[in-house]
Amino acid sequence: MKGLKSVVAAVFAAGIAACQPTPTTPEGRLVSTPYVGDLAVFDYSERATKLQVERVMDALAIQAGRSVADIGAGSGWFSMLAARRVATGGTVYAVDINPAAVAHIAERAAREGLANVLAAQGSADDANLPLASVDAVLFLNAYHEVARPVALLRALHPALRPGARVGIIDRSGRGDDHGVAAAVVKREAAHAGYRLSEEHDFVKGDGMDYFLIFQAALPGRCSGSRADDARQAIDDGRAGGKQPGAQGFALGACGGTVGTDQDVADRRPLGVEPVAAVTRMMAEAAVDQQIDLAVVELVQPGRLDDP
Repeated sequence: MKGLKSVVAAVFAAGIAACQPTPTTPEGRLVSTPYVGDLAVFDYSERATKLQVERVMDALAIQAGRSVADIGAGSGWFSMLAARRVATGGTVYAVDINPAAVAHIAERAAREGLANVLAAQGSADDANLPLASVDAVLFLNAYHEVARPVALLRALHPALRPGARVGIIDRSGRGDDHGVAAAVVKREAAHAGYRLSEEHDFVKGDGMDYFLIFQAALPGRCSGSRADDARQAIDDGRAGGKQPGAQGFALGACGGTVGTDQDVADRRPLGVEPVAAVTRMMAEAAVDQQIDLAVVELVQPGRLDDP
């Protein structure tokens, strides 16, 4: 009976969605209406086997001590599996745009004794992740519902640790039919500053579902002593009273600079322009203006605290 109720609820929700105008991305691609029905439909017993979820986690290098972001987490099904794999030394950020889903995940994690799951409210263009917080990201049958996919992927850049993998599992479709073509995803990811590192077709085995893995494609990303120099520049700037905030930023590019409101004005001739969402500005600057990011430190009220 419970299963029948879930199916009826899903059909009812789909009927309501069908009556709504079809949304599109800023680039003009069709988008599926986000699911708001019974979350229990995502927890069917055969799902792990059909998706080969253990193999998925292997491909994303999810292991003990790692931090993972489950974007479009829904019922938290994957979040709970990932939390058990990363164990107490790791963290899973379960992000969803639906407040009911976020509340459901928080309650479920508490019920299952998984203190390493952090349920978080996201938006169409920002997953609201802490800086340098994740080793792996997964969009599990959720990417086709993202209304601003390029902006969202760009906003992920500051949250990615070196070598982080971003996985997208979805099914072939038009965009508004709870699926999106793999070629479209590849194009949007490239536009957001990612390169395709792996492509798999083992999920579900129905010939419709695909699994793409991307990594950040920022050119010449600083590391080692150059990154240390950038961090030192930020520390020196703070000692001199230059504190990054909502209207400014600290950017450790190769060689290191520290940004305040005045520095922002000084850098305008170089093509660095502030915008309201500082995290997004940094990601877009890195991609569109080919800035080599070593360190980005921001002060933004309301973002998650790194545990």
